Amino acid sequence: MSSAAVDAKVPSEEWTNCSTCSLPGTAKWNHKWHSALRWKFSGADAMIITNDGSKVGVNRRRLAAQSPFFNAVFFGGFSESPKRAVRLPSISYDRLYEALYVMEKLDILGSDFVFNISLTKTLQIYETANFLAIDKVSEWLADLAIKLMVPEELINTFRRVEYRCPPFASRLHTLIVHNFDRIYYNQTFLMLKEAELVGFLKNHRLNLTPKQEKTMVEEFLVYHPEEENQVLQAMRQETLKRTDEWGYLGRPRTPNKVLITFGGWSTGGPSAAVEAFDIVACLTRPAPTTPLSASTAPSSPSAASTASTTSPPCAGSTLTR
Repeated sequence: MSSAAVDAKVPSEEWTNCSTCSLPGTAKWNHKWHSALRWKFSGADAMIITNDGSKVGVNRRRLAAQSPFFNAVFFGGFSESPKRAVRLPSISYDRLYEALYVMEKLDILGSDFVFNISLTKTLQIYETANFLAIDKVSEWLADLAIKLMVPEELINTFRRVEYRCPPFASRLHTLIVHNFDRIYYNQTFLMLKEAELVGFLKNHRLNLTPKQEKTMVEEFLVYHPEEENQVLQAMRQETLKRTDEWGYLGRPRTPNKVLITFGGWSTGGPSAAVEAFDIVACLTRPAPTTPLSASTAPSSPSAASTASTTSPPCAGSTLTR
């Protein structure tokens, strides 16, 4: 464990010869060490020393049960370590306390636990919990971060976790693809590298219209004139040669959402025809007829026309999951 070192300076006599402690012996905390703790979690029988020298009392068995990292620190080699002080020189007191606080509350409250914190704070605690391999805390914080996510932070957050936590990064990648129209409007796509932008353009679920794709590529090339962008330039030339209207993919993209209308009114009277409005292509397409008895209450044509008129999404609005 490169980032954790068992403190070799613990004087063993202090564990057995404490005149003020009513519970002597190596199996119990002595009075002197308890008084030195900055914070003590329930059942504390060991301490973690952070990068500023702060000491946090923890329960070894509880931590080992939650984290393979601490299991190796306290019970490596299938035996209990005689040392009860662990130094974490790369972890601050605040980050450690917050991660262990969430862990303790999840143990007590489970799904009822509510933690009102910002997206920035959530990601900070997440990085600590992920580094210390406290999996339950990491998963809970990842879910919270997804709920708090806003379009402006998608790309930055994806880069922070791309290599350190692939499952979380995969969820963020899906959010980026489904909400690329918002990234287009706030122009954070300019933060991407050429390879990243090409990868998104090749994704058949990218939520952009062909017109938006072409505008985005032109703006990206103007914003990065010092870069060669050879792949993107080649894709642009190939797209300009084609006469179709499908943008850089060369075929219709798969929409991540559609507006379905049924049970409308035609010139011949009531109709059971089903149509789907493709938001990416801005087209209304015929869909297989669905029995009215198997569907919900019919939508009116006016509602369909209203929903199909889209406007730039608001910053910070709810993302499409």
